[in-house]
Amino acid sequence: MTGPKKPKRGETRDVILDLADTAVLEKSFANTSLEEIIAAAGISKNGFLYHFRSKDELAMALIKRQLKRNMGLLNELFAQAEKLHDDPLDVYLAVTELFLPMLENAPKAHGGILVSTYTFQDQHHNKAVRELAQRSVSDRRDMILDRLEIVARKYTPRPGLELTDLANLAMTIVEGGIIMTDMLDDRSLMPKQLRMYREFVRYAFMQSSAVPAECDDGAAFMPPDRAKTEA
Repeated sequence: MTGPKKPKRGETRDVILDLADTAVLEKSFANTSLEEIIAAAGISKNGFLYHFRSKDELAMALIKRQLKRNMGLLNELFAQAEKLHDDPLDVYLAVTELFLPMLENAPKAHGGILVSTYTFQDQHHNKAVRELAQRSVSDRRDMILDRLEIVARKYTPRPGLELTDLANLAMTIVEGGIIMTDMLDDRSLMPKQLRMYREFVRYAFMQSSAVPAECDDGAAFMPPDRAKTEA
């Protein structure tokens, strides 16, 4: 009779990363020891070192994996929104609506968004880890900013409004909202904040004096959702 099948090397690496993900979200990276991860994975220290030569190397792998997942999620949401809408503002607003059910049904599932943030808080990391953690946030912010710039090519934003600030606000609401949801044990908090952000973005671009950016004759501006209603 054969015993249980041992996981393959790639599978062991994923198990280690999954355990580290959970530990980091529960008590931060600084308070997560390699010994507890090794014990939970059921491997030897040498088995761990085969995959990750140090805690910093584990941190790098965690951040890279989460960055790939987060960027993939954003791309998927925008792709879905583009199947539903042609207008760039409608697409941007739709992404928040598509994200909401994920948060309401399983808010813990998206705590991984914060892995890079929690990992960054460990001041003992080397420069490479800290720079990668920063990039994991800035890359997502820049993707959101790119989408806002597409909207701004068609709809003039309100005077004084910086698109970078609007992109930063989205990141702050998502990352801060997950923390607040955990601390207050209130699942409704983050969806409410996202809905407020959605309306703020609508307000930012839909002013009565706004004119589509490609229109230079001063013609009256009509928000795309209202135009659809009145058509």
